[in-house]
Amino acid sequence: MIAWFTGFLGGSLRGLSWDQVELDAGTVTFDRPKRREVSRCIVIADDVVHLFERLWEIRAEHCD
Repeated sequence: MIAWFTGFLGGSLRGLSWDQVELDAGTVTFDRPKRREVSRCIVIADDVVHLFERLWEIRAEHCD
């Protein structure tokens, strides 16, 4: 759903860590080490923020 709402490619989503997602600000920051450019901060829609909030609630460290 997140890829559908945002257009992010699968590899960029799989590489995300929670320290790159700022739920309060509604942003995601992508590092760009290959291009040696500064990180890129993307504003995400409220629907995507809600999806990330749900993923935060069910992250692996809370599972048996």
